[in-house]
Amino acid sequence: MHFLWFIKDTAANIDEHFTFYPDEDVLYRINDARPYSNSLGEYPVESFDLQELKTATRIHDRFLQIKSPKSISASVVSPKNRFYDSPIHSTNYNEFNRIERAMLFLESARHTTFPLSKISSYMSMLECLFSTGDTEVSHKVSERVALYIGKNSNDRYKIFKTIKHAYTLRSRFVHGDAVDKKHSLQSQLKEISKEIDGLLRTIFTKVILEDSVMFLLKTQDLKARLEAQIFK
Repeated sequence: MHFLWFIKDTAANIDEHFTFYPDEDVLYRINDARPYSNSLGEYPVESFDLQELKTATRIHDRFLQIKSPKSISASVVSPKNRFYDSPIHSTNYNEFNRIERAMLFLESARHTTFPLSKISSYMSMLECLFSTGDTEVSHKVSERVALYIGKNSNDRYKIFKTIKHAYTLRSRFVHGDAVDKKHSLQSQLKEISKEIDGLLRTIFTKVILEDSVMFLLKTQDLKARLEAQIFK
């Protein structure tokens, strides 16, 4: 269900699901207490055609190939501790690769309905992919994102300004400061959340399907590749 996000801004959920453990003859019914919301923090009814479902499946299958071996081995669930024996709870965070860490922040963003919280998780997601331990992180991440998906100079500049703007909001929010009055309304924050969500969909789809090898490089090697974009 999570990978339907790669198709469009969605709040598709499974309200409840059943897991059967034949070895112990146990059937569990599990309700999701924190369902996914769309970028506006809302829960509209969605529909997908067969081709869209196939595309989501392809991205999901590619992501499984990218996952680090240790997080895969930790994902076995058992009836006794089915809520905690998962990669997120049982794997050392350092064992996750960049792409997996970005996915964790995407999950966090989709589970909240508060726009500023969504935006903050979105920006952390970008940092997982594009930050390489530099100074001036917000500037470099904004620049690298713009170069990575921008189609021309005007498009890249627009993306750069959008990311920088979202960074300002994230900084004020996580430090407990008030946001600018012109962005204090929920409707305005929702529009920014929607815009960042759309950019992330383009970025993360490209990362998983086309450039996973690059984003799994060691930090210095990734830094060199990202900086080389400037001179293309």
